[in-house]
Amino acid sequence: MEERFLSIKVDNELQQIEREAAFGALLNEGLLEYYNALSDPCFNEEIPQFWNAWISTRNLLFISKIVRHNCCCLAKEYYLKQKRMDKLEPRKIQLLSCSAQLEKNFIRQQLGLNFQ
Repeated sequence: MEERFLSIKVDNELQQIEREAAFGALLNEGLLEYYNALSDPCFNEEIPQFWNAWISTRNLLFISKIVRHNCCCLAKEYYLKQKRMDKLEPRKIQLLSCSAQLEKNFIRQQLGLNFQ
């Protein structure tokens, strides 16, 4: 997903062991609180339900949650990169904005969902 989204080739995996889940990697690296602060609106397995809801209702709010979840997925990789490749201590890693704030300030606007 990252290669297609960012249009780059990823040469190295951030997970240290084959099939290591990003959630487990964050836990092992002491970065779980960083992920929790992102406020991910859904789990991977819920994405098809949000997509189906979008297809049946055309309510952009469902797409907004998927985009917000994808932002959280990219943030997990960012945190792992900062710790594992850049060798930063957790306290030196810049926290990213909560996904709810991203949704309110950017995602909804881009989708044309301008709630007050």
